[in-house]
Amino acid sequence: MANNSVMVTAIGGIGREVIKSIRINFPNIHIIGVDANVRLTNNEFVDEHVCVPYSNSELYDDCIMNVIEQKNVKLIFPCSFGEMRFFLSRYDELKDKGVVVVADSMSLFELCNDKYELFEFLLRKGVRLPQYLLGSKKESFKSIDYYPVVIKPRCDSYASNNVMVALNYRELLQITSLFDIRGIEYIIQEWKGDSTEEYTVSVTCDPSGNVLGAVAMQRLFESGYMIKSQIKIDEKHYLVSSGISSGRIINNRYLLNQAIEIAVTLGCKGPINLQGIWDNNVFWLIDAHSAITASVYSKALAGYNDPEYYIKQYLLHIPYVFDPKEIVIQKSISTKIVNENKYN
Repeated sequence: MANNSVMVTAIGGIGREVIKSIRINFPNIHIIGVDANVRLTNNEFVDEHVCVPYSNSELYDDCIMNVIEQKNVKLIFPCSFGEMRFFLSRYDELKDKGVVVVADSMSLFELCNDKYELFEFLLRKGVRLPQYLLGSKKESFKSIDYYPVVIKPRCDSYASNNVMVALNYRELLQITSLFDIRGIEYIIQEWKGDSTEEYTVSVTCDPSGNVLGAVAMQRLFESGYMIKSQIKIDEKHYLVSSGISSGRIINNRYLLNQAIEIAVTLGCKGPINLQGIWDNNVFWLIDAHSAITASVYSKALAGYNDPEYYIKQYLLHIPYVFDPKEIVIQKSISTKIVNENKYN
């Protein structure tokens, strides 16, 4: 174990949450922190900092593969879209070298990334979903009778980027015209329920597709920085998250079982995060990401620690039991002074 290293990428974002999750019970495990921003590699939770090119750079491949070999990396947590694609493309090669990539499959990753194809797939499988429409079908806009609706990018949608709410046909035309101007392909989705009942659900499966655990966190939007936009009509909240939120871990077996059913339907064989609204005893899926996401540390504090599971499974070869407790986690933003001279 002492000779093996864990690599975590994008440590200025989701990677930081993964590292904090590891450090709960593994204060001494050797972590290589990777990021393209030199300032963000100054992370007090890692043992070594490595600044690498962006994953879409032609220099990234040689750079990151050299780090893996030189630092004897045996477990990798890719924590950005671009790096996830890269490591999935090298999954078999790395596996042959004894390196485990914490990811599912390229096919599931791309299916979850394309929201329209994701919903089409699940609809064919009989999963109940909010109504939705592909943005290119403009002739059908007038037939929409399920306002409010959410307009969001069809692909590469994360952290509520370019997600907007329309309350009526006029607003829909205004917002979609902006998407058209910017060249963003989009989908339109019915808004179900209320933002006070929004949940992020993690489901973890083994490589054979067996469900190892699931945990649901009700999102609590307690501060302004947690909210990107907000509309309240007739006591109902229509809120777009900034991607940061506090949360309440709950043990709603009906909700969890529906989320597990979606993960199994997708053929999940790794970590997956499902976002949805609980309304009329239905978990209405909003989004899905075939990866560990930003809520990982909040859930780890409750006893559902995905990074710890992977370390125990693939490096220590000992069992890990997912056993989340019902607790409330409050999110905060930290501030610190950095030494500007060290980056010059």
